Amino acid sequence: MVSLRLPKDLEQRLFDLTLALYRVTDFFPPGEVLRKHLREKANEIFSQVLEYNYVEDSENAILKILGKIHSIKGYLGIAKSLRVVRSINFTVLQREYIFLANFFDKELESLNKIDKSASTVSATINVKTNPDSKIAAGPVKLPEAIAEPSSATVELI
Repeated sequence: MVSLRLPKDLEQRLFDLTLALYRVTDFFPPGEVLRKHLREKANEIFSQVLEYNYVEDSENAILKILGKIHSIKGYLGIAKSLRVVRSINFTVLQREYIFLANFFDKELESLNKIDKSASTVSATINVKTNPDSKIAAGPVKLPEAIAEPSSATVELI
């Protein structure tokens, strides 16, 4: 599978987002478990996104990133309802994580398009039938939607 290179501005945006989460969670009581979970999840997302350029299985890496983003959005929702910090802070953090999720959704779509176009094959199938059979014999061309870039001939006997 092909890995696509992430833009530098996305890395910077993620860096700023992670720092912002730390600043917001500084207002939580020091022993608050949610503070710890939010920071851990932000660190996991940060590291996985930065490591994304170096993984072999891009699709699996994206799915892991999306799962962690979904998880942190849930934690942010809980934190917002506790009213430890003004809700606008959580709204901004959630918006930025949604932006990041949307980016990786599009990245996943791009990878799937690349894989799909690489695996489509144009084929002509020659069918040889028994003379008593009611099935028509001869070349059968697959529809363009199924068969694209390369051409192969398959004989079924």
